Amino acid sequence: MLENSYGTVSVDGKKLWLRQDAYAVGTLDNSYYEAFAVDALGCDFKVRWETTQIWNISEELGRLHFELSQTRDASEQTVLRQNIRALDAVAERYGGAVDIEDESNACDWDRYSVTQLDVPEFEELRSNGDTQLYRAGKVYALVVNGFSTGNELGIHNQFDTEAIVYYWQGAPRSFNDISMDRRSADWVPYTGFDFGGNEDGPDWDAYEQQLNLVLTSLSQDTSIASDVERKQAQNARGVNEQMRRKSEHPCRSDER
Repeated sequence: MLENSYGTVSVDGKKLWLRQDAYAVGTLDNSYYEAFAVDALGCDFKVRWETTQIWNISEELGRLHFELSQTRDASEQTVLRQNIRALDAVAERYGGAVDIEDESNACDWDRYSVTQLDVPEFEELRSNGDTQLYRAGKVYALVVNGFSTGNELGIHNQFDTEAIVYYWQGAPRSFNDISMDRRSADWVPYTGFDFGGNEDGPDWDAYEQQLNLVLTSLSQDTSIASDVERKQAQNARGVNEQMRRKSEHPCRSDER
């Protein structure tokens, strides 16, 4: 469904679909190309390609030739011709000037940088040691880190990752009343992630980056949101049925 004629790029193993042809941005002294892209979850990205050195030289040569064609001043013509000869010599080191009418020459299109746009910020609702509670869209998320991986001794999770993320499918309630115990049956494992570190400790920047990606994915996973709403509706009906029975037999619990 996302396939188009503009092509694709990849970042961190994830495929992005370009939404337009790359276009020139910036000034003559600092020009580059960019285009907007989208991933499979609908998140928006900006892709940037730096112009090559020979492209910049060729553009400058084009400008100098244009100025030479416009001036009738002999001294200006002399200076311009000198500058053109000097730049021609530099261009030869790169195999000669390129055709600046053909923008396929502008960049090394296999080298680019990618920036995610409008990255959601997820509020941390509660924290207890290595466990944090977040809201990710319509669902609550429990993030637990500090697990062992591989052959390390200690507690491992089913994803064999340093951190694990769960989503809440229990009855709707205030976040203050939600269990922070990952072993609760209402917490469903979603995925795990690693964030690394060194002798100075965990790489918390990598942790925040990976966590944000996971929470973004979770918040946009419509199948999970629908499942949570269905399970919570079932739980709510069960609670209402218990309350109805209790109201019909207010003394039943005391009689037993």
